[in-house]
Amino acid sequence: MIKQSSFNEYQNFGKYIDDVRRAKKVPYRVFEANGVSSRTFQIVVAGESDMAVSDLAIIVEILCLSPLEVNLEVENQSMTVQYRNKFVSAIQTQKFEEAERIYGLFKEYTTTTSVSLGKLYVLYMMQGMSLLHNPKTNITKAEALDNENKIIKQLNKSEIYTLFDLEFLAMQNLLGLQKMDFSLVKEILVITEFVIADYRTKNLLEDFFLHIVIANLQTRNVTNLFEILKIINKLYSQNKDWFFLFLKKCALLIENQMINPKDEQFKENLLQLRYAFTVLFPNESFPRIEYFLDQLEINLIEDNKK
Repeated sequence: MIKQSSFNEYQNFGKYIDDVRRAKKVPYRVFEANGVSSRTFQIVVAGESDMAVSDLAIIVEILCLSPLEVNLEVENQSMTVQYRNKFVSAIQTQKFEEAERIYGLFKEYTTTTSVSLGKLYVLYMMQGMSLLHNPKTNITKAEALDNENKIIKQLNKSEIYTLFDLEFLAMQNLLGLQKMDFSLVKEILVITEFVIADYRTKNLLEDFFLHIVIANLQTRNVTNLFEILKIINKLYSQNKDWFFLFLKKCALLIENQMINPKDEQFKENLLQLRYAFTVLFPNESFPRIEYFLDQLEINLIEDNKK
């Protein structure tokens, strides 16, 4: 079993830091004045030593880098993230043979390197996307279900939850390989304090709520759906956060239509929402919101359910 550290995935991070230093014209003496020796900095840049977290925090502050920029740079150097990004790109462009090839390489990578929950999550995501979108996939439902159960076992032991736990729940909803433990879903949603810190967090949460509402609409699980709608309505959102304001509006419309169906009024409300999102949201958001509103119309208008 190969240890992850032996790959030296992040050896170029020091060079990135030095490139920023050079571009911002920051001399070594500034680091010295803040308690980070120029020798330490140079050794890290040369890839001869790892950087202490405390030194990194000071350097990031000196260079006026945001935590998001640093995190993105580190993340993009991760082999797991690189495999994931290539796979998602192949699926989105319907290059299914390439997606299968990348999945095979990543699966081999996970079996020959040290075990991590992050790798298991990405493996499950690849399996799920293949089953959902690739009509000729060689991946079986049994493979995905095996990984699903491993992740659920870990979640049941956890006392804290992360955004990638939400991504897993969203995928589990869509795959429908087994009945979801909605008590676990509710616990994760209620206990976790979601902070819309950056665009990735925001997109992850947006997709999760769209997926889970659609899944419970399609299965006609009214009890779970009302619980989700209640959670959505309690979500903290700023006035400038158009998506969550849109989602709360949708939650209210869904609830009213389920309690007191008025098809024509509901159709008119959906039409108004379609006009609104074309003005308020970026073009890349259109397909998922179009699909979401289409599903509301299909599942909540009485004429369509006959």
